[in-house]
Amino acid sequence: MISKATLKAIYNSGFKQQKDFIKDPSRRKALFVPRRGAKTYAIALYMIIAALTNPKVKILYLGLSKESAENALWRDCVLKIFNDFNFKEQ
Repeated sequence: MISKATLKAIYNSGFKQQKDFIKDPSRRKALFVPRRGAKTYAIALYMIIAALTNPKVKILYLGLSKESAENALWRDCVLKIFNDFNFKEQ
């Protein structure tokens, strides 16, 4: 079980705009931000928080290809967040 303090720390690691994206109650979300706007990192934060608070949640992430999606989301963002908060990859 994940502690509320850890969830709050993960949430607070984002910028204001990223937190606004995460808090938005919309079922379908999209980000329209210029290049280098930390979109993927915001999505990774959202996905991790959603997965930790709702274990059976289904989240769809689309990329140009499977490889580009894995590189952008998993390797560049999710693993960084896991390392920052000492999560073990499963």
